[in-house]
Amino acid sequence: MKLIHKIQLIYFLVRGVISYQNVSYSLKAGEVLRKSGLLAESLDRLKQASNKSCLFKEENTDQIFNLNSEINKSLHEGSLGFLYFKYLDKNNLNPNDLTVVNSSDEASQLENRVRKTHDLFHLVLGFDTSIAGELGIQAFLLRQFAWPFALVAIGGACFVTIFKYPNDISENFKSVIVGWQMGATAKQLIIVNWEDYWALSLNEVRERLSILPPSKLHA
Repeated sequence: MKLIHKIQLIYFLVRGVISYQNVSYSLKAGEVLRKSGLLAESLDRLKQASNKSCLFKEENTDQIFNLNSEINKSLHEGSLGFLYFKYLDKNNLNPNDLTVVNSSDEASQLENRVRKTHDLFHLVLGFDTSIAGELGIQAFLLRQFAWPFALVAIGGACFVTIFKYPNDISENFKSVIVGWQMGATAKQLIIVNWEDYWALSLNEVRERLSILPPSKLHA
């Protein structure tokens, strides 16, 4: 990684932790990582886990996460899709508002996939949107496919927590441990075809994907 990329990455991550509800800094940090070439290891790990040479050839994430798509108009109460859109509404979120990387290379597709599924992962994994919850998500991604942004985000959050939120050190650390444990047991969520699970209950989804929610794990 070039020095300029390191400086940019540290700046965006520290700003992102300080203003963690402002996702623009996280998106900019992700762009720096993509340009640095650090996503190659993540892609290789995903290909090995899926036995696929092309991970996102049949990508349908945009259709699934489109709030106005025909798929989402027929969801029944209690299904993953129904709970997901209820979660988005409650937290005033819309994944379609995120900036998309306009490139067809696999690194860009992976970055878009991570962005699009982030809110869904909060629901499926059971982490809230606090700093501790965000760290749990990042630890999960780091364990699952060596997502480089996660490692830097966790390091940046720990640094800021020590100086700005010292009372939260224990809770944040526990979330990192739990997220790591969950990532070790769950199937590779980032390459899951979520359309196959959209009509299932949350408990069924977790069971099929070997997901143990935080309440069943101990740091």
